[in-house]
Amino acid sequence: MSELMSALDAVSLAKGREAGRGYFGRLTRSAYAMVLAGGRGSRLKELTDWRCKPAVPFGGKYRIIDFTLSNCVNSGVRRIGVATQYKSYSLLRHLQRGWSFLDGRIGEHVDILPAQQQVAEAWYRGTADAVFQNLNVLRRDGCKYVLVLSGDHVYKMDYGRLLEDHAAREADATLVCVEVPLAEASAFGVVSVDASGRVTAEKPIDDLSESAVDQAMTRFVGTFDQTLPAFSARKLGGVKFYELARRGEEVPETTKEVTVAEFARTGPLADGNLPFRLSCSSGTYARALAHDLGAALGCGGHLAALRRSAIGPFLVEDALPVEEIGRRREAGDSLGAAWLPLDRIPLPFQEVVVDPQQERRLRSGQTVLAQGIAAVPGDWIRLADRRGALVAVGTVSDRVGAGAVVVVQPRIVFRTEPDMVGSVRT
Repeated sequence: MSELMSALDAVSLAKGREAGRGYFGRLTRSAYAMVLAGGRGSRLKELTDWRCKPAVPFGGKYRIIDFTLSNCVNSGVRRIGVATQYKSYSLLRHLQRGWSFLDGRIGEHVDILPAQQQVAEAWYRGTADAVFQNLNVLRRDGCKYVLVLSGDHVYKMDYGRLLEDHAAREADATLVCVEVPLAEASAFGVVSVDASGRVTAEKPIDDLSESAVDQAMTRFVGTFDQTLPAFSARKLGGVKFYELARRGEEVPETTKEVTVAEFARTGPLADGNLPFRLSCSSGTYARALAHDLGAALGCGGHLAALRRSAIGPFLVEDALPVEEIGRRREAGDSLGAAWLPLDRIPLPFQEVVVDPQQERRLRSGQTVLAQGIAAVPGDWIRLADRRGALVAVGTVSDRVGAGAVVVVQPRIVFRTEPDMVGSVRT
C-alpha cells in the first residue's frame, strides 16, 4: 500500500512540474528581453580599450554577454534585442557567429539595436533612454512583458520564475537585487524593501552611522501628526484602507495625532538591522515610524519584527506560558502577577453604578436604564455595583428621549464570584 501511495505522489509531483513548466512557457513566450550592452566598462581598464565590456572574453571563446543570453534561452525567452553603442564591432561579430542558431521562422531572434538617434539628436543617454528610444521595436513585437537586462553581469537566473512572481503580484515593475553587507552598499545602487518585497526607496547609502541614526530618531519623539500607512484599519466609506490597498485601489493620505514618549536604539546597527525600543500612545503605527525613519536617513526602511513588551499596566515579564500556568495549577502554586481577576481589568469604557434591582435584572440578561452618561448606541459600558465590583459589561442599544438616559443591554455578565463569567445571547 505504501508503495502505491509513493507512486501516486510521484505522478502528482511530475504533473505539477509539467504544469509549472507550461505556465512558465506562456509567460516567457510573451516576453521580450532588452539586453543593454553599450557600457564602456572603464573599471576593466585595458580589457575594454578595443571592445565594450559585454564583449570581453570569459572562459576562452565565450564573452561576458553569454551569461545573460544563456539565461534568456534557458528560461524560454527567445525574443531578444541587444542595444549596442560603445566599440561594438567585437560584440556584433560574436552575436552573428555565436547566436545565429535561433529560428526566426518561429519568432526566435537576437536583434541588434544600435543607437540611431531615433527620438532626438542624441545617442543612448542611459538605461531608461535606451529602452525609450526602442519603444517602437517593443510595440511592433507585441510583447506583454519586457525584461530589461544588463549585458555585463555574471550570474545564473531563471527568468521564468521572475515573470511568474511579477505576474502573480500584478506589479507595474519588478526589480531583481542581491543582498550585500551594509559596509559595501555605498558602491552600489541601493533599494530598500519591506517584508512583502515591495520597494520603499531606491537611494545610495554613503555613510550611515549610528550617531546619524540616533539623531534622526529623536525627531520622532513628541506629539505630531503621523501619516497612516495604506495597510491600516482606517475606513473610507465603510471599507478598510488595507482592503483598498489589496485591490490595488487608491488609498487617501490620512494623518492622525500620536504621541511618542521614547524611540531609541537598543543595540548596534548591523547588516542593515536596527533594534529599537518604542513607547507610544495607542494607535501609533510602528511600521510607519520605521518607514519615516528610513526616509529621514535617505536609505529607506521597513519594520522587520515587532514584539509588544507592555500595554497599559500589563507587562510581558509578568506573563506566563500556557504550559507553566498548567504546571502551577496542578502543583497548587500561585500565578503571581500573571493572574488578574476579571473585575480588576481596566476596561476603557464608561462606568455606571447600578442598584440591587438593576443588578438582578442584569444577572437575568435584561436591559437597564442608565443616566448621566454621554453615550450613543453601540458604545460599551462597564456596569458595577455600589461596592465597585464588576457586575456586567454591556452596550448601549437605544436612547430615551432627548435627555442623557440610555438603554444598556448586558453582553457579558459576571456571577457572584468575581472570577466566574457568563454570556448573554441577544
